Amino acid sequence: MNTVLIVASPGPAQPPLQADLEAAGIHVLGAVSCDMLVREAARQAPDVVVCWEPLPGASLFQALE
Repeated sequence: MNTVLIVASPGPAQPPLQADLEAAGIHVLGAVSCDMLVREAARQAPDVVVCWEPLPGASLFQALE
């Protein structure tokens, strides 16, 4: 089973990523904001990081790097 860490900005337009991924049989480790991505990725060691950001900025690209 794959594990996923979701990076998303909270807001009313955020799609139900966690519920959709879990319905597909994927184990979701949690959802974090961009500023917590590196720490949580190192701590939880997900197989995949899924990102939903309607207006990505430099901080997101730097964290993903």
